[in-house]
Amino acid sequence: MLDLIDGAAGHYAHPVRVCFLVHELARSGGVEVIAGHARRLSQQEGIDAEIALTGPPGEPGWVPDGVTVRPLAEAGTYDVAVATWWETVPALYEVDAARRTVLLQGIEHRFYSDDEPLERAGAALALALPLHYLAVSTWLKDELAAVNPEAECTLVPNGVDKDLFRGAPRQRSEGPLRVLVEGQPSLPFKGVADALTAVESMSEPAEATLVALDADQAREAVSGVRVVGGLDGRGMADLYENTDVLVKLSRFEGLGMAPLEAFHAGVPCVLTPYGGHVDYLRDGENGLSVPFGDPQAAAAALDRLARDPALLERLSRGALSSAADWPAPVDSTRELATALRAMAGAEPRDGVVGPMLRAVSAEIESGRERFPGLLGDRRALAAAKAHVEELSLSRDDCARMLEEERARLEELKATRAYRAATAVRRIVRRG
Repeated sequence: MLDLIDGAAGHYAHPVRVCFLVHELARSGGVEVIAGHARRLSQQEGIDAEIALTGPPGEPGWVPDGVTVRPLAEAGTYDVAVATWWETVPALYEVDAARRTVLLQGIEHRFYSDDEPLERAGAALALALPLHYLAVSTWLKDELAAVNPEAECTLVPNGVDKDLFRGAPRQRSEGPLRVLVEGQPSLPFKGVADALTAVESMSEPAEATLVALDADQAREAVSGVRVVGGLDGRGMADLYENTDVLVKLSRFEGLGMAPLEAFHAGVPCVLTPYGGHVDYLRDGENGLSVPFGDPQAAAAALDRLARDPALLERLSRGALSSAADWPAPVDSTRELATALRAMAGAEPRDGVVGPMLRAVSAEIESGRERFPGLLGDRRALAAAKAHVEELSLSRDDCARMLEEERARLEELKATRAYRAATAVRRIVRRG
C-alpha cells in the first residue's frame, strides 16, 4: 500500500491518508480538537485527513468546516486509522487501514459509575492493546504506562489559539471578585457543586458565573448564579476578559483546556490536582492548588485573591508566562503529523487484536440488550431506598416535633395562669 521513496526519510509517493474515527459529531471540546487536527493536517501538513462516523447511521448533525465527514460504511483506504473514544476502537479493524492508533484525551472508564460495568470494562480494555497511543498530556501518558507498560505513546498536547485567547495582567478591580466556574453540573467528576459552594462560602464579596456546555441543564441544576453556555471560542474569550479567577475543582481531567485558555487571557486559576494540571499549573506562580472535596480550602484561596491585589497580579503575570510556552494549534498538529508519518512507515504490532475486540464488543452490546432492565432496576431501587430513608427521617422529625409540642403543652398546663384560665372557663360555662 505504501510506496516508499526514501524509507529513512519517511517520504511517500502519495500523501499519507488518515481517518479519525468519531462516534458522533456533537459539539464538545474533544470533538473540536479532532476536527481542528483533521482540517490542519489536510490544509497545512499535506496529509489527507477525514472523519468517519462510527455511531448509529443518520444525519451527522454539526459538520466542521473544511473537514470531510463520511459514515463508517463509506470509509476508504488509509495509512493510519485513529480511534478517538473507546467505543470507536473496534472500528479500527473495520476500516481498511495499514496502521492503527488511539488518540487518548481522557481515562474514559472513570467516566462511568458502578451501575455501568459493561462500559467501564470496554473503556478499560481500550488502554490495554498493543497499539501506538497519542496522549494529550503527560499525566495520560504516565497513566497509560502504569496499565500498559509495553505500549508506545507519543505526547501531542492540544494547542491554544493565541490570536483568540490573549490578555494583559489582571489588575484587581473595584467591586466583588469575578469568579468563573467551568463544568457541567450533571457530570459529578467536574466538581461544579464544590466550586459553587466555595464561592458561596467566601468572606469577601464575589460574583460567580458558571459556564457549561448545556446551559439549560445547568440552570435546572443550580440556582442563584449566572449561567452561560454553548459559547464558541470568541464567546469564551470575551468571558475570560471579564473574569478575575477561574475555578475548576474536577476529580480528573485528561488535560483541561479552560485553565489553559484562561492563562492566555491572563486569568489565574484555583484548581484541584486532577491530573492534566501537571503540565501547566505552578502552585503559587500562576494559580493556586486546593485539595479534592474541600470547598472551604477553595473559598480561602479565593479570599486570598480578593484581599491581595498584588497576589492576583503576580499570579496573572505567571499565567501569561506559562501561556507563552504553550503550543498553538498549528504546532500541536505539526507534532501529530510527525507522529502519524512515523506510524505509517512502521511495522504493525496488532495482528491478533481485531478478532478479540470484535468478540468483546459483541458481548458488550449483547449485555446492553439483555440487562438494561436490571441496571435500570438497580438505579430505581437505589432511588426508592433513598426516598424511603427520606420519608423515615421526615417521620422521625415529625414524631420529635410532636413530642416537643406535647411536652410544651404539659408545661403550659402546669402553670398557674393556665389553671386560673381553666377555672374561669368552667365558671362561665356553669353560668
